[in-house]
Amino acid sequence: YPNDSLATLGQKMNVANAKRGLRFVKRKDSDIIAVSFSTRDDVLRDCNISPAKVHMVYEAANKQKFRCITDQEDIQMSRAKYHIPLDKPYLFCLSTLEPRKNIENTIDAFISMLKGNPRINLNLVVGGREGWGVHSFFETGYTFSDRIIFTGFIDDKDLSCLYSGALAFCYLSFYEGFGLPALEAMCCGTPVIFGRNSSLIEVVGKGGLSADPYDVDDIKNKMEVLYYDHELRREKGMQALRESLRFSLRKTVIETLRVYEDIILRGSRSIQKQGISDDAC
Repeated sequence: YPNDSLATLGQKMNVANAKRGLRFVKRKDSDIIAVSFSTRDDVLRDCNISPAKVHMVYEAANKQKFRCITDQEDIQMSRAKYHIPLDKPYLFCLSTLEPRKNIENTIDAFISMLKGNPRINLNLVVGGREGWGVHSFFETGYTFSDRIIFTGFIDDKDLSCLYSGALAFCYLSFYEGFGLPALEAMCCGTPVIFGRNSSLIEVVGKGGLSADPYDVDDIKNKMEVLYYDHELRREKGMQALRESLRFSLRKTVIETLRVYEDIILRGSRSIQKQGISDDAC
């Protein structure tokens, strides 16, 4: 159908932009800041760049903006704003809605759970702007429109309430360089069901349950575990909050400045060395 061509065009544009960026880096012989060890390993494996020029500095969430909200009235107001029913708990997803974010398998897993037990008292809330290739999971989701809610774009000021109000945050991307929404949810004390791949393993740590992003049954099983096991959900929420303390904007700034200082010092030594060589001539 017509959306196939739009999906292909969107995918090609993403790949083309990434390749253009890497060509620029290589042409300029630039240093790179990788936002996770996983990303650093990918750069070293796939790009012909010296390890000395690839630096790891974690991203961080703004903890003044993303924090655990305990006021149920505030949470209810945010839910009402995005037409999230107040009579059922919910799982929450948030991303640009594109195939790479694996929303389709997340929706399929949720539907499979409902079909296995129609009495489950749970909704799935999918937040975020539309990207490319969204037709297939919109079509599936709308057949269960009473249980799957697409909110569209969500204002930052409402995110803490929606993260805090969720039973769990679902972030099952096929690949992430860091995975900032997962960390934002963790800052709100919300456990994360995350893809067992790339950076998400090191970012989420013990703050949730991992699943194979290609395995709908595995995703469904993790949803069921956190839905039925109240004690495990509480424990994972507390661990998520503790894991989030490993990251801070202050630490990110300090380590980024340290990278710049190292680059400047390396450049100064190179200039001095060149000057000595010229004098010797």
